[in-house]
Amino acid sequence: MDIRKPCRAGAVPGTPLWGYNYGRYPLHSFKHNTAPEAFIPLHVCAGGFDQWHHKCIRNRHNSRVFAIEYVVDGIFIFTHNGIAHRCEKGDIFIVHLDADCSMCCETEYASKKMIRIEGPLLKPLISSCGLENVAVIRAVDRHEIDRCFDEIFALSGTDTPGLHHKLCTLAFELLIELAEQSERGTFPSPLQRGIEFIRSHIRSELLLDELVAYSGVSQATLHRLFVKYLNTSPVNYYIELKMSEAKSMLRSNQRVKEVARRLNFSSAAYFSSEFKKRYGVSPRNYKFNEDKNS
Repeated sequence: MDIRKPCRAGAVPGTPLWGYNYGRYPLHSFKHNTAPEAFIPLHVCAGGFDQWHHKCIRNRHNSRVFAIEYVVDGIFIFTHNGIAHRCEKGDIFIVHLDADCSMCCETEYASKKMIRIEGPLLKPLISSCGLENVAVIRAVDRHEIDRCFDEIFALSGTDTPGLHHKLCTLAFELLIELAEQSERGTFPSPLQRGIEFIRSHIRSELLLDELVAYSGVSQATLHRLFVKYLNTSPVNYYIELKMSEAKSMLRSNQRVKEVARRLNFSSAAYFSSEFKKRYGVSPRNYKFNEDKNS
């Protein structure tokens, strides 16, 4: 049964927003900050985490919002001024002021972090950083981005002395970091080919010889590229994506044995062992907790 419900009310006055909710999705866990009394060049209005179902849709026309959206799990389809982008874990997409945009998720479930910023310095800073035409950033180094997000989340919604000045500084640092990473461009071609090969084999066995041949460099070089740009090995990257897909499948009420079979694990026991090793809970208990919270 389709339980989608139309959504037409915008959270920001003057911003046409419409789309569909699906049951309890999207689930928002945001912290809001009151407007500063004194002049603040960059104001972090809100920040937080939200979870999506693939039947949820949001559309904005002539957006009055500037938001930085950081994919945590699953795959989002973000359309900016008519151009669609497929955004996976670790990718960042930007909802720009005055843009037409929409978002939904390709996977059964997906989640992301969000920070919304406004202020008199915002437009000049975006322009001077060269971000005004950037819709998606595929981060090559997530450390500083994670730090800024984590510190903004920790401060938001509190009465910390000097709150707005601290948030302003963090917002500035985040925008500068995004601009620098955007300027660096995409990953080297061999790494891009390696990522493409792995993502297309999530539901099958990963053969290293085929991966290396497809990437066009030696196994040692490919390993160094993965470690340098993604801070992980090709095999761990493959397993991480596989487990992310497993979480999405479990949340959609698929049985543990079925998930193990569809993701080509040798047995349900081996799948359960690998899942618990990474998440500290068995897939059966993970599924039970998700069902209980739904």
